[in-house]
Amino acid sequence: MPNSPSEPIVLGIDPGLASVGLAVMAFSPRSTRVLHYETIRTDAEDDDGERMEGIARRLFEIIEEYKPSVMGFEDQAGAEVGKQERMRRAIMAGNTSVRTSFSSHRVHEVVGIIRCCGAFYDLPLPYAIPTRSVKVAILGPGGAKRRPRQEGKDAIKQAVRTIFRIECDEHAADAIAVAVATVRRFNKDRAEGAAHAALIH
Repeated sequence: MPNSPSEPIVLGIDPGLASVGLAVMAFSPRSTRVLHYETIRTDAEDDDGERMEGIARRLFEIIEEYKPSVMGFEDQAGAEVGKQERMRRAIMAGNTSVRTSFSSHRVHEVVGIIRCCGAFYDLPLPYAIPTRSVKVAILGPGGAKRRPRQEGKDAIKQAVRTIFRIECDEHAADAIAVAVATVRRFNKDRAEGAAHAALIH
């Protein structure tokens, strides 16, 4: 069973097939603690089914050990739509060096695994946190301006290092930012629910 939501334990996830960032954080009015962070890495030589099985197995272990009350993952759909549109324009302009990939499709499959793992432990449906909200959560509105992808990831790593005194790779750093953004959404929803209940009564 999940922990009490009054002081939620949040599992933040940066989804991918090759690398999955995970971060477990405890939030209370007095403190914010990073309980665990890691990056799951899968072997490109394995077929996709084996890779996803390994991701699911590790997610089960993390949920079993830390018993989060809420989960969130970075929703890259908007970024992927923008990338696909830039690719389409490049192709229309005659740039034959542009190559398509199935990375977006694979990320969506990993998101399905994340949702199934949460459902198995009776967790609420995970929050899908847009990439911009992930950046704002850790960098602030000014730091979330449009920038090259790697530059943005480096900025998140630096912020995590400064705020939490943690050295980690970009996937784990993104997962920490996802956890922070998730608890903000969770608290907002909880406050709105309480206000609605007060109006009814």
